[in-house]
Formats: sequence, C-alpha cells, structure tokens
Amino acid sequence: MGTYKETVLSTSNELLTSGLTGSPGNPTPNRKDHWGSDFVCAKRSNKDLMHTPRGVDVLALADGKVVEVIKGDSVGNTVAILHEGNILTRYQHLRDGLYAKKGDIVKKGQPLGVMGNTGYCTSSRKDLAPEYLGTHLHLGVKENSTYYNNGKWVNPIPYLTGAKVIKPTPGAAFTPPANTPSVVAPPAVSYAPGNFVKIIAETARYTNGQYIPARCKNVKYTVKQVGREVLLIAEINSWVYEADVVKVA
Repeated sequence: MGTYKETVLSTSNELLTSGLTGSPGNPTPNRKDHWGSDFVCAKRSNKDLMHTPRGVDVLALADGKVVEVIKGDSVGNTVAILHEGNILTRYQHLRDGLYAKKGDIVKKGQPLGVMGNTGYCTSSRKDLAPEYLGTHLHLGVKENSTYYNNGKWVNPIPYLTGAKVIKPTPGAAFTPPANTPSVVAPPAVSYAPGNFVKIIAETARYTNGQYIPARCKNVKYTVKQVGREVLLIAEINSWVYEADVVKVA
C-alpha cells in the first residue's frame, strides 16, 4: 500500500492479497492457475473495507482499447484492454453496471467500473482477516498479446511499481468528466431481517455461482438474514448479493 507508482484503484490504496502463483483459496507456491494479482482497498478501518465494493472505481492502468467485456462467468464482470507494445490488462470481478464497453478507446486512469465480487470471489485462506476476502480486483497482465486469448500472463507488480512501463498512446491525457467521480459514494441503503427486496440485476447470481432464474427477478422477497454484502432470502432459502437487489416497501 502506498508504494505503487501506478494505480488501478481510485483511492490509490491497493493492498496485495494474492499474487501470480497459487489461487487465493489454494496459495501453494507451485500452483500456476492464478493468472494475476488480487487487490483490496486498504482504507481507514474494517468498516470502510466492507463497503468498498460499492465505492471504489477500478482504473485503466494505461492508454488502450477495450478488446473484451465479459459479464458473468467464473471471472465475473471483466474488462480487457490492449495497450501499446502488445500488452493486455484484464480487470476482473467488477460490479454490474460497467462503465466501459468493447471497442472503447480509454486513457490511463479512466474509470472502467466499480470493484466488486461477481464471479467466484470466495476464499478459504486463513492468513488474512475476513474483510480482505471476497470483494477484490483481480488484475492480470499479458505480454506479446494481440487479442484476449493469446500471449503470456506475467506478474503485474512491475507495471505498478514502474519497473516496466506501458507506452502512452499519442493524444491528450484523460480527464475524468465531472459526472463520473473517481470514488462513488456508497448508497444510503442498509438491510435487516424482515425487509422486502426485489432481485433486479440482469446477470444476478446466487452466492454459489449459479445464475438466478428470470422467474425470480422483480418478485418481492423477504430478507431472512444479513451477511457481509449478501442477503439470505427466505422464500428461496438462498443467499444473494446485495448488489443485485433493491429494497422495496
């Protein structure tokens, strides 16, 4: 935290929780299945951390072109950007409501979406406090890449420290528009058992990773229990993400 020359979170408080080798739930050094680094936002308190999935923008590491946007799937909502020098960056697990779309030309520091927990974000690690698990940004970097599915995944950290540099694309520097704040204020919504909600997200999932059927959306349900960014819905006895519901009377 605070040692990176380049930033991918709007708060500039990236805290590394898992590196290139070994997945978060299986941090064995010889594992090669975690193609990137995971970050959470290290803020003032655990309470702040627990609210970061609603309030921290994910930023483009450098100028480039959005070559892929994935919604849902195990990687969650993902934006992939191709940069000068055939370098590709991938930003995973973003909240619904992405700012970027395929074909966009983006500048360094441009908000792409909000850090979230879409896809498979759970972890069984015991060496980190629970508030650091689940919601996070997975940042992947590929070298010698000309499109999303080719090239070689490499350690992203040198690109954050400035040891490796992605050349800027000619043109003016990016300035965030006034109506796109770098940090989005958390909505004034809290939940308690007995509240009523409707599932509204287009690609909503249960916390076990399964898609929520269309017939369950826009139906009034009762909150049975409240967890960390998740709600247990009484009528279907399943946990859903707070990000995918709206409170109703």
